[in-house]
Amino acid sequence: MKWGRIALYWALAVGIAGYLQWGGITSQSELELPATVTSAPLLEGPANRIDRVEIIADGQQLVCERIESRWQLVEPRGLSISNDLLEATLETLTSTPPIDSIPAGEVKLSDFGLNPPAVVFRVWSGERDLGELLLGNRNPTRTAAYAGRKGDAKVYVIGLSSRYYIELLLDEVVRQRGSTGQNKGSGP
Repeated sequence: MKWGRIALYWALAVGIAGYLQWGGITSQSELELPATVTSAPLLEGPANRIDRVEIIADGQQLVCERIESRWQLVEPRGLSISNDLLEATLETLTSTPPIDSIPAGEVKLSDFGLNPPAVVFRVWSGERDLGELLLGNRNPTRTAAYAGRKGDAKVYVIGLSSRYYIELLLDEVVRQRGSTGQNKGSGP
């Protein structure tokens, strides 16, 4: 490289530095990114305090209870549930805030698969009802799902993993029912 080019690059660097220091940016606050609005997860946590879960979807009702620190499927009887998968579902729903929300009044819940919902997910801690999450359709790009809360008219966009975990739980029970000859329903 020739000395002329090196001098040109140095002059250019000094000029840019001078502009940024004295003329281009008047305060440090202009460099800061705007604060992002964070929201709370759709279900109250922490996940380890939840001891009862009810999932209603496709005419199925699953009731799971934490018994001696392990999840057990109490309805329908005679089947099992993946402890790790239910733990992952709860951890996701109680720790991850929605990606976005659509204000109430601007939407029809049925357009998002929330009236009626595809999945109802209820959680309890002892006798205390911690919330009811409604899951609807996937978004058009199929990278997220629409959700709502009982008593809240907003539509939320949540990561697809939550919906996917619930679908895996339901598929596991359907598979077990098929191999044991149990019919679709919520027990005796």
